[in-house]
Amino acid sequence: MNQRSLHRSLLSLELKIKESIKTLGGAVFPKLSWSTTKRMLG
Repeated sequence: MNQRSLHRSLLSLELKIKESIKTLGGAVFPKLSWSTTKRMLG
């Protein structure tokens, strides 16, 4: 992947993320630790 196509892909991803956040009401909380659920269950 060249620099230009990488840039376009990242811009596209950013737009999709922003649209998704808007769909959710404009506020989200990122899950930063995927092990949290395992610790809660175990």
